[in-house]
Amino acid sequence: MVIESSPKPSAFANWPLVARSGELDAVKAAIGNFQCQAVIIQGPAGVGKTRLAEECLVQAMAAGHTGGRAVASAAAAAIPLGAIAHLLPDTPIGDDPVAAFASAVTALQAGEDARRYVLLVDDLHLLDATSATVISQLLQTEQFFLIGTVREGERRTAAVSSLDGGDRVSRIALGQLQPQDIEALLEQVLGGPVDGQTLQTLCEASGGNLLYLRELVLGALSSGTLTTYNGVSRLQELPVGTGRLAELIEARLTSAGPEGRDALEVLALAAPLELRLAEDQIPAATLERLEAGGLIQVRSDRCRHQVDLAHPLHGEVLRRRIPRLRRRRLLLRQSELLESLGARRRDDPLRIATWRLEATGTADPELLLRAAALARYAFDYGQAARLARAALAQEESFEVCLLLGETLYELGEFEEADDMLQRAGMLATTDDERLLAVVQRDQNLFWGAMRITEALDVNARARESLTSPTARDALNVAEATIRAFSGEPQQALDLLDGLQHVADPRTRVMGALTKTAALAEVGRTTEALALSESAYRTHAGITDLVAVAHPSSQLISQVYALCEAGRLRDAVIVAERAYWDAVADRAPNPQGWLALNLARCHHLAGRAASARRWYAEAAQVSAVHHFTPQRRLAVAGLVLVDSWLGDLPAADTALEEFLALPTAGWIRPDAQLAPAWRLAAAGDLSSARDILGDAAADAQRQGMWTLESQLLSDIARLGDPASVANRLTELAKLCDGQFVAARAEHASALTEHDPGRLADVSARLEALGTPLLAAEAATAAAEAYQGLREVRAATAMSFRASNLAAQCEGARTPGLVRVDSAIPLTRRELDVALLASRGMASREIAERLVLSPRTVNNHLQRAYTKLGVTSRAELAEAMGPPDRDSPVEGAAL
Repeated sequence: MVIESSPKPSAFANWPLVARSGELDAVKAAIGNFQCQAVIIQGPAGVGKTRLAEECLVQAMAAGHTGGRAVASAAAAAIPLGAIAHLLPDTPIGDDPVAAFASAVTALQAGEDARRYVLLVDDLHLLDATSATVISQLLQTEQFFLIGTVREGERRTAAVSSLDGGDRVSRIALGQLQPQDIEALLEQVLGGPVDGQTLQTLCEASGGNLLYLRELVLGALSSGTLTTYNGVSRLQELPVGTGRLAELIEARLTSAGPEGRDALEVLALAAPLELRLAEDQIPAATLERLEAGGLIQVRSDRCRHQVDLAHPLHGEVLRRRIPRLRRRRLLLRQSELLESLGARRRDDPLRIATWRLEATGTADPELLLRAAALARYAFDYGQAARLARAALAQEESFEVCLLLGETLYELGEFEEADDMLQRAGMLATTDDERLLAVVQRDQNLFWGAMRITEALDVNARARESLTSPTARDALNVAEATIRAFSGEPQQALDLLDGLQHVADPRTRVMGALTKTAALAEVGRTTEALALSESAYRTHAGITDLVAVAHPSSQLISQVYALCEAGRLRDAVIVAERAYWDAVADRAPNPQGWLALNLARCHHLAGRAASARRWYAEAAQVSAVHHFTPQRRLAVAGLVLVDSWLGDLPAADTALEEFLALPTAGWIRPDAQLAPAWRLAAAGDLSSARDILGDAAADAQRQGMWTLESQLLSDIARLGDPASVANRLTELAKLCDGQFVAARAEHASALTEHDPGRLADVSARLEALGTPLLAAEAATAAAEAYQGLREVRAATAMSFRASNLAAQCEGARTPGLVRVDSAIPLTRRELDVALLASRGMASREIAERLVLSPRTVNNHLQRAYTKLGVTSRAELAEAMGPPDRDSPVEGAAL
């Protein structure tokens, strides 16, 4: 892996402003409106009020206003004019305040050439009365404008209140940043995207507070826990922030007082607490005061009211400062109180067990097992493993070993998981228990440890002793999964025949996941999608069974089927929804697979940068959690897109990693796309086609029709369409999706060098959402038209190719290298022709290009001759429609 852990300089600079364009526009409009005197920006501490106000002042001064900045504080409030003294001449107030006021007014007037004097006062609520009076006088003139920031919930003096009242004052309530805003901000600060789990962690930890977010990121960078892999940043552990962050939070918590601090410590350890449980140990007056001070919040949860800390980081700081014995006493007290209420809520056993385990290092084994199961059903695998280990330390049982084995598999600890699952099998006392142990062990051996032969042997031995219909169905699904995902889709489908009649919902949904993928691989995408949609609804309703994958796993196969059906846009929508569901539940295995499928969606479309971003995340997640099959395909994708992007050193680094990864039976033919496209990027198209040909032959032997079509299509794209066109036509008859048919048509049109067919194929591929393939087809059409001396059509196709290529995020393939070769115009002739085709007169063109009108007309006439047109109308048709994203259009204009 390529890991970079050095802090990025931009992270320590003034952070960019995101999601505040509306507020900036509002302030700009207010400054330009002489009926408006002031803008007051109000919000909680750390939300970014000062940053927004400073940017408003910078933009105002850039627009020709003059201005200054003042910071009010409790210390300066004791001194008359203390906040704005640095902006004034050295005139003491003394016994003549009127003269001092007059001097201040004179100093803060706009200059003769300026429109208004804009004064920024940060923390306006702390402004001293004298400064407030001076500013109030200045606000009576149109030439003065105030931008003030006010912390939410702060008391103000009468003088300050007079500044932000009235109809001539505009108010902006600044809220916390939303996740999409934080994502955009982090991408700018860190120079690239962050993975979904990191984004969620930082969103939850910061609560959308800009100041807290910044300190968390700086702390993670300084400690080296925020690293990057191929441009995607990821937190290796929970962020702790900086010393400054802890100081800021401590300063905020001091307002609680000693009694309030005690209450906050209880909530830091046990929140959210049911309101009546909180009231049993915290005086009502204290709770009311803490709520009024913004330190706690009360939320409704159905029929119950719950008390929680106002911000998650407050709890982190408080917990680090609670002494061990006090922590023990408080946690045991919470356990006793909750048990006294009956512990009737579903998650109450989890809370009690967690509290007791932290307080004493142990708890009742049965309680620990129940708690571990609850944590697992909530997909909190780390907590489930911790609780299950504690239960195992006291009492070994089938239930504990099975639960711990499954949880360890999800965490990527495959060898220990196998040990636990073997122990579960030995402790099983019924056939149902033995079956659960076998099925889970099959999954761990195949997906995790990559010991495929052993997984099949375990399954075969189980068939000899477990002969009930339920066992037969479950073992069929387990074997089908192994065969479907190791290159035997038809054998998997044979094993899954009659799946719809399986009674056990767990077996049925896991079988549907496998069958969807197998159907898609053999080209039966319509059946695959119908099955997947029905199975997902059933899967999402299963919450109480052991060894059930995360529901988003069902959508992994659905995304694959959507791609093979040619519904790439739908595939991206489904994949993104499922991906964020997996991230929200902190389920790393489906997160990695869905990132991989998102990458594949963008790869098939030809969006190189987007594909690279998702391949990098999939590779990183799979490396952290040891999901080697997933990682191998992701790294192969990185080789491919880096080759497309022309970053050959990066492609070589990824290729070295790819070749070093173990296969152990996980040798999918599509992994060979990596070395093939790297060779193509170096110009060795023949060797690239040989590799793809061998991979396609493997896919054909395995009955993986849709994958075979992709490999053959790439051979056609790399210069040998005639060798694959017939086989692709056969595959189009075997597969029902639009994608295989479009690939076949593309190869046939390339073979015949038919410009009309190529133009039609380009339109068809664009409609499928594959601009790269569409651009390559348009490029081939342009070349074919040029060979027939149909200059106008060649030019139109060249422009179409350029416009489509501009959507491919930097991808450059051999099929695109001739985009400009069919345009028989010089650079200057092209500039003139483009402007003329957009309706611009010769004199306007001359002024734009700094030429004489005569020279323009000469260039235009030569362009007419070369393009075979006789009028500007025909010229416009030949040049194609305008596209501002086109690189050719941009260069000309």
